[in-house]
Amino acid sequence: MENENNRSFKVATVNDLKTNCFSCEVDGWSILILRHSDGSLTAIEDRCSHADVPLSDGEFDPKLGKITCPAHGAEFCTREGTALCMPAVAPVKIFSVKIIGDEIWIAIP
Repeated sequence: MENENNRSFKVATVNDLKTNCFSCEVDGWSILILRHSDGSLTAIEDRCSHADVPLSDGEFDPKLGKITCPAHGAEFCTREGTALCMPAVAPVKIFSVKIIGDEIWIAIP
């Protein structure tokens, strides 16, 4: 998609996103696809960089574009992956998302 070294995988259709969050496994990665209030999609690694628990079990705010870890309350920007508050300091991985027709594709480096 953006980098010729990336491999792209169809992970879902737009209709699969019944809520604002959709978890999937892609090429060994746990990925969380998030729909923001403006309708855009982002994809992040479904693991807190601090507690190593699934962020999909946490609270996602589609208006603010942040997700809160259920273990210790660390927050992450879902557009950039940056840690927004302690106890997390390391970012979470962001994956490129593309919609082709009604299919959602993720690029894996």
